Amino acid sequence: RRDQSFEWRKQVTMSKRQGQLKYTQRGFQQDAEEAMKGDVMRALIELITNVDDAYDGKGNGYIEISYLKSDDPYKGVFIVRDKAGGLDGARMEEAFTNLGDKNQKAVADMGTRGLFGRGAKDIAALGKARFISISNGKLSSLQINHRGEYEMDFFDDVPTDESRIETSLKEGESGLTAELYVHERHRVPSAPDMVEELETNVQLRDLINRNEVIYFDERTKTKKRLVGMSPVGDLVLDETITLPKYKFPPVIVTGK
Repeated sequence: RRDQSFEWRKQVTMSKRQGQLKYTQRGFQQDAEEAMKGDVMRALIELITNVDDAYDGKGNGYIEISYLKSDDPYKGVFIVRDKAGGLDGARMEEAFTNLGDKNQKAVADMGTRGLFGRGAKDIAALGKARFISISNGKLSSLQINHRGEYEMDFFDDVPTDESRIETSLKEGESGLTAELYVHERHRVPSAPDMVEELETNVQLRDLINRNEVIYFDERTKTKKRLVGMSPVGDLVLDETITLPKYKFPPVIVTGK
């Protein structure tokens, strides 16, 4: 019996298989929902910081934020506009449909956060996201729904009068407009709370002060230039440090 069992074991071979893990539609939804956690402010901050990335984090940019009413099943739509150069059709499709890609500006040490490749797509978990851009006289637009499906209505087309109104771009100007349609099941802060949360958010206060950031809320007809709240307290640390293999910009460390 020992000999027979030994001979049988010798004849057994290993069946190896390999392949690429599949990223399903459900997987996209789960990851996006986990990233946003149903938080409208988290999504809006993502869009605003992406605009700062488009301006290379240097400031002196123009950022327009609006909240408008919308039709069912959406409670409303946040619109974030910039004049930072925009994206042509190929760059737009690559930036918003390839998950996990590195931000090329971050790779080039231009001071951006490098999260553009994932975060802007996650906001679609709150309803749907739409991006429309005019870049060097070419119009492109891309929409992503909460299931991770996308479609492009325009791809390097001639800008229409409607698209210039939608993006607030005059002839010769380039930029990108991001629209976040918020499903009715999600909470949207009141107009006064929106202003307060934007001005006091730690991630945004320096960004707001180095750019011209305008907020408009259709619910109260509020229009205000935002001013980032300065930290309060006694200054205990103010140093500039450099990080190995990171060329730009130097890291400013302050503490109160």
